[in-house]
Amino acid sequence: MKDVPHNAVPPGLADLPLSERERLEVEKQRELQEGLTRRHLANARYRESYLAVQFDRVLHMGKEG
Repeated sequence: MKDVPHNAVPPGLADLPLSERERLEVEKQRELQEGLTRRHLANARYRESYLAVQFDRVLHMGKEG
C-alpha cells in the first residue's frame, strides 16, 4: 500500500483550469462551513434539551422535598 501525504492533490485536479479548481475549493469550503453550522445547531438543540430536563428534575425534587 502506498503512503499518500495528507496534503496530496487528488488525481486529475492539477489538470483542471485554475478557475475550476477555485470553484471546487469554494464549494468545499462552503460544505465545510455548512457542516459546522449544522453541528453547532445540533449541539445547541441538545444543550437546550438537556437544560430543560435538568430544570424539570430540579422542580420535581423541590416538590418531593
